[in-house]
Amino acid sequence: MVERGSGGPAHGAGGKAPAGHNPSAQAKPAGEIFETEASWSISSGELLCLHTGDWRTERPVFIKEECNACGFCYIFCPIQCIVDDEDGIHYAADMEYCKGCGVCAKECPTGAIKMMPEGGFDVCS
Repeated sequence: MVERGSGGPAHGAGGKAPAGHNPSAQAKPAGEIFETEASWSISSGELLCLHTGDWRTERPVFIKEECNACGFCYIFCPIQCIVDDEDGIHYAADMEYCKGCGVCAKECPTGAIKMMPEGGFDVCS
């Protein structure tokens, strides 16, 4: 059996590693550069944490009286920033990370989520 990085058949013809592959490279020290940058990573390193709520121009407003607690907003949120509301039944958006994309409002079967302009922005028609 040939070990990785030995220059043998594991690297194919010519015994060279594929371009961009450096088997002898060591992990960078924590804090210098994040090793993983997304929540769908294998979570073997630190995650890049961006407070993406600063990017939003619209915010979701949850109307509890119209909500049937189906959880579609939680399931379909691409950022996964939908959290349990204080009452433990309904949902709310973590505004620190919500980008205001509106997927939660589009997927809500009862229309209990309305997208409202973020403060300081006008809605152009």
